Amino acid sequence: MVAIGNSVSETYLMDCSVPQGSVAGPFMFTVYVSPLEDLIEARGVHTMMYTDDTQLYLVLNPAEARGDQLQRLEDCIRSVRAWTTANKLMLNDTKTQIGRIRKYIDRPTAERLVHAFVTSHLDANNSLLYGLPNSAIAKLQRVQNSAARVVLGVSGRDVNINALRKNELHWLPVKDRIVYKILLLTYKSLNGLSSYIRDLAAYTPGRSLRSASQALLVVPKSVSTKNYGDRAFSVAAPKLWNDLPHNIKTASSQYLRQF
Repeated sequence: MVAIGNSVSETYLMDCSVPQGSVAGPFMFTVYVSPLEDLIEARGVHTMMYTDDTQLYLVLNPAEARGDQLQRLEDCIRSVRAWTTANKLMLNDTKTQIGRIRKYIDRPTAERLVHAFVTSHLDANNSLLYGLPNSAIAKLQRVQNSAARVVLGVSGRDVNINALRKNELHWLPVKDRIVYKILLLTYKSLNGLSSYIRDLAAYTPGRSLRSASQALLVVPKSVSTKNYGDRAFSVAAPKLWNDLPHNIKTASSQYLRQF
């Protein structure tokens, strides 16, 4: 029912949701997400909610270790993410703003937050990005550079962020992280650690080859167009793997854990 002045519309029974932008939309959405406030406060985190915007914040207690406070916030975010997923809502990580609170937290805390909200998304399924044009990778690299500036507490273009990212944070560039992920998956598949992708990297030739003693993989011919075919895991993985030094290809998993 809608009332404007002395005019009142007819009453309709709603057994489902209402369209976005309708008069009843904000009220119905507020009712729908009302359990979220109780979930957040039950984990010792404060919240401010306005329609579809939710802010989480902590009142810092000097007597409590910052690591414990951050852990409490991270646990709360995981619970919120699980609740939104279960209730068919999406948590928009792109609206999470770390830079505004950087001056209030130390570097390890900032790095943990950046890994939770930024670099984890850059690394998720990033092996699928192999072979993309440099212009596309450059956009992701700018995101990583911005994240590095937040962690290091620097700003401006006069800072050599590439050198700082390498020497201070020891982060691989986005393009190298993509290659690293493919090689890691290849190593795991060849050593029985990820059997579900072994068939993608394994290619058995019809005859015995000298490459078998050199821990080399046979690169199958692309069956698709050149650009797209070479991006396939079954083609890209052997190519990248064969370029590795022999001692790395034959290293044990215990040796690699040191890195």
